[in-house]
Amino acid sequence: MKTLQLTLSATVCLIWVFSLACGSVDSEDHTPALVPLVEAVQSRVGALPVEVTVPGLVRARNQVAIRAEIEGRVVEVLVRGGEAVQRGQPLVRLDEIEARERLRQAEANVRLAKATAAAAKARVVELEARVARTRTLAAEKLISEQELETLEAQLDALRAATDEATARVEQAQATAEERRSSEAKTVVRAPVAGRLGEPRVAVGMLVDSADILFVMGDLDELIVEVNLTEAMLSSVDVGQAVEIETRSVPGEPIRAFLSRISPFLAEASFTTLGEIDVDNRGGKLRPGVFATVRILVGQSHQANLV
Repeated sequence: MKTLQLTLSATVCLIWVFSLACGSVDSEDHTPALVPLVEAVQSRVGALPVEVTVPGLVRARNQVAIRAEIEGRVVEVLVRGGEAVQRGQPLVRLDEIEARERLRQAEANVRLAKATAAAAKARVVELEARVARTRTLAAEKLISEQELETLEAQLDALRAATDEATARVEQAQATAEERRSSEAKTVVRAPVAGRLGEPRVAVGMLVDSADILFVMGDLDELIVEVNLTEAMLSSVDVGQAVEIETRSVPGEPIRAFLSRISPFLAEASFTTLGEIDVDNRGGKLRPGVFATVRILVGQSHQANLV
């Protein structure tokens, strides 16, 4: 009986201690929790812009690859990458010794052909005079008709030879003009005005028409090219506003308008090319960079806006 009383006393003590502990925890939980503040704004009814987003590629206006028109060895590079050049300005000089020698030979052939043609024409004049005298004698029965016919046949042959000599003069002149043009092409000139890209040519290189020496274009006016699918053409049209973003130009997007859309779809992809003219006199964009282009095609129906 005494053991039972001790057990009950211990149990009561444990319950009392546990109650005190729970009470202390509850007292801490009564601390009011922090409630975040939320700003309430009134919704309104309005329209959202509808846009088509496509990737774009930036290129320069009049962007061209400059190549040598003839084969030759580079003897001088007259400009550097990044320079602004004018149309017709010399950029690269090729070795002109061989071209000049070929031109000299062609001009000599022209002189020889002209001399040959002149001699043939002189013989024609001489033989024409003999034929005229022979006809007079034949009319007076002083010589035979056969002798006259022989002279006339010789005259016809000589006239044909003269025509051939004249044609050879024209051929020699054409060859000389071609050689003269080839000599002029030993100087590679800028086909348009613009700014040069990185040079791909150095003194001593042997180049021909397959080698790109420079890439150049007008950097003040750029063109952003976008591919438009057949489905997009139902909502996209020339004159619509666009926003252009690139990693190289952070901040506000560049705003412009869709300038041109090709009427032809590619057979393989069923896409067509759209072009956006961009005023780049500030030098923000560079040819060759990729851009994200948003074409603003209209507005959504009325909706609740917050």
